[in-house]
Amino acid sequence: MRRLIHAVVVMAMLAVGCNTAATDSDIIADAADTAAGTDLEAPDLAADDGSTPDLPDSGWLSDAADAGEIDANDDGTPDATADAPDNLSKDDTTATDESGDSPGDAGDTTDAPDEGPSDTYVTPDIPEHGELQGKGFFTVQAHEGRWWFVTPDGLPFYSIGINACNPNGSVDASTGENRYKAAVENNYPGETWAQKADSWAAATADRLKSWGFNTVGAWSDWNRLGKTMPYTVILNISGVDWQVGDIPDYFSQEFADRCAQVARDTVAPRRDDPNLIGWFLDNELRWGWDWRSPKTLLQDYLAMPESTPGHAVALEYQGRPYEFLAVVAAKYFQVTTEAVRSADPNHLILGIRSISVMTHPQVPQAAGPWVDVYSVNNYEFLPELYDAIDAAEQDFLDEGNWLLNYYGVTGRPIMITEFSMRSSEADVPSTWPVFYPTYPTQAERAAAYQAYTENCFAKPYIIGQHWFQWADEPAGGRFDGENSNFGLVDGDDKPYTKLVETMTLIHAQAPDRALE
Repeated sequence: MRRLIHAVVVMAMLAVGCNTAATDSDIIADAADTAAGTDLEAPDLAADDGSTPDLPDSGWLSDAADAGEIDANDDGTPDATADAPDNLSKDDTTATDESGDSPGDAGDTTDAPDEGPSDTYVTPDIPEHGELQGKGFFTVQAHEGRWWFVTPDGLPFYSIGINACNPNGSVDASTGENRYKAAVENNYPGETWAQKADSWAAATADRLKSWGFNTVGAWSDWNRLGKTMPYTVILNISGVDWQVGDIPDYFSQEFADRCAQVARDTVAPRRDDPNLIGWFLDNELRWGWDWRSPKTLLQDYLAMPESTPGHAVALEYQGRPYEFLAVVAAKYFQVTTEAVRSADPNHLILGIRSISVMTHPQVPQAAGPWVDVYSVNNYEFLPELYDAIDAAEQDFLDEGNWLLNYYGVTGRPIMITEFSMRSSEADVPSTWPVFYPTYPTQAERAAAYQAYTENCFAKPYIIGQHWFQWADEPAGGRFDGENSNFGLVDGDDKPYTKLVETMTLIHAQAPDRALE
């Protein structure tokens, strides 16, 4: 998500000859103009080669069902119980209350105005699964009007996590130095780097717990921190390079073999660890038009060699890219989750960390029957960024109303897996990416965090949020140029006092702790 419109902005900057004196709003406004113009225009709507057509008035999934690819209900919506994985019962694949209403029926949220994550909100229906039960590993369960993680011992758990928490730091692309790693080497005892890293991990776990964090998130040193805290792991099971957005043939035996190999090598060894919450399959996959490519997946698959299985399937859907997207997404989730569950039947599958403002509804729809939690990377943006996305005229799922539509489409509890705030009151410039707000002071940054977190706590379908990240990015930019004040600590490992004090106070009000 942090990388969300990098290329949109980059292409806009190239197209308009953007200079360094331009303001963030100017750059993003140019990006919106560019996205609306020929450089970033959506593919020809009338084309029959797999480019994006106008959305059908109704029944795109019914048509797919008629083609024998998707099981659907009478109203054309996907049958979430069709071919459901063994770990989910037919009655548990869609969140419904006793009346049978789905969370998407709780109110008219589809047409809510797109103003970012703080839109109007209508409380959804939450199912009732009975008293919380400990099963030796983390599970998810809805009880008394709220979804929960449930600890191995049967206690309610709201996940407050930290991403990229490790002692390795990031190399400054301008200087070649690694300020944070140097701070660890200088400030923690040990004769070797491994010993220093162990000392760092013990101290960092204590700091995180004192600030109210209870989960080790993505890209962290879970081998060390996971010994004393619950943790999550990203598998990158598809093998996709997120910077390129390349598309594997999800229908191929090669893809199935890769998933099986990841499951054997990474998943199986941790199948009995009660501290492991679960697995993220991937992060910010491309499902069509986005900053990495203007193509639909149907176009990508039609361009594959004719001998590939994916190409053969794509031929059946020429001119129907949304139906094809539904079929591709269903295949992805089937192959990946079956591989993971064959190696580890004990832990949760936490989704794919979708980009909140750039995900087609067919993707979470396909995920619902297979995942236990649907994860979304959900940052706050400057208003002009939403205009840039809207100008692309894609059928992205409305992320407003605090991701309520994601819950309605999947029927799964939602976990926010990336978000952050930054301030100019730091020794890193926070000039890239350009599309996030930059608060003048650390006190205002902390207040923004409090407001965001209180909104999450108030939503009964949100069961956790993970902050990006542990330490600030390098002043000269990391590998992709990001140079932002995203850290709980600075490059010298010193905490931002106002931020962590606010976090400590607000985390004490988390839903699970309110029950203590």
